[in-house]
Amino acid sequence: MRRATLLLLAGICLVACSITVPGGLSKASSPVEHQHYEVLGKATGKSKGVFILGIQTSKASVNEAIARAVATFPDGDALIKISTMQKQTSWMVLPVSTLEVTVTGEVIQFTDSDI
Repeated sequence: MRRATLLLLAGICLVACSITVPGGLSKASSPVEHQHYEVLGKATGKSKGVFILGIQTSKASVNEAIARAVATFPDGDALIKISTMQKQTSWMVLPVSTLEVTVTGEVIQFTDSDI
């Protein structure tokens, strides 16, 4: 009986609520009109922010997530056809919440010297 009570309390402490919200769409992370480029492939980048007792200890950044997505291809210069999602998770008992930004898109490499 004591073991069941401890398991129930541990389960309650680990319960979290999570919500995912679309953050929007963007054409590109840098200007691409009138530029020649090659699509290298699809990529995803993430950035996470943490709040403890309501105090932000690290910040989720769309720019950081884009940079991480572009970095998945060594010759990548920018990201096009960008979609953004934000996921917020709050723990019910612990005073901790997280915000995660995820971007997806196509990594490109500029092919002309007029960048």
